[in-house]
Amino acid sequence: MPRMILLFMALLLLGLASAQAQTQPPPATDADWGPHAAPDSQGVSDLPETGAKWLYAPDRSSSIKVMPESIALVAPNGTETDLSNFIGSMNLTEFKYSDDSKAVFMNSSLGGYTGDWHTHIYRFRNGKAHEFDIVKVLRTSGLPKSNADCEPNIYSIAWLRQSSQLLVLAEIPPSSSCGVNMGLSRGYVVDLDHHRVIESYSAKQYVKKFHGFLINPRPDQG
Repeated sequence: MPRMILLFMALLLLGLASAQAQTQPPPATDADWGPHAAPDSQGVSDLPETGAKWLYAPDRSSSIKVMPESIALVAPNGTETDLSNFIGSMNLTEFKYSDDSKAVFMNSSLGGYTGDWHTHIYRFRNGKAHEFDIVKVLRTSGLPKSNADCEPNIYSIAWLRQSSQLLVLAEIPPSSSCGVNMGLSRGYVVDLDHHRVIESYSAKQYVKKFHGFLINPRPDQG
């Protein structure tokens, strides 16, 4: 759990916005969001007992709608994408919009020392939300190998160049069942426009270049 909390501290500020829904939602307040999200970010600690909570994009074009029994991404054209099946623990789930409001990522985890941690990325085109397959891109570009039954932990850290690039952290879970690369972490800069990794870093290299982001990689990995 401590490693997960440190990773949550890596996120940048999340911008506020609103949804284009059939009814205009009320403004969000800090009290709407639980204490387990990253500082100054907007996360989800629990579901509302009644009504809805909203997490807004900077330009008020889209939103995350949190209902008592569901969470959905509301696209600029008003269509909704159900995110409920992607949620691990509500205490360990948060969202971050790009500054230009053209994309959003969600990180969620069940917690624990080995994970799982997973990320889902959506970009908006012609008013609709389209999911970006980050796992496919990372596997094509050399994600560290692990045993077949050992899924990597992947966590979006920050938007770069508005919504065209994304800083991502990937780790092979530190479990002996994952093989020789257990615990190996790497950082990636992903070009979302061209579906490719443009920069890849060992844990040490990542810390040196992106020291402003507080991650907890293993210092002995070069």
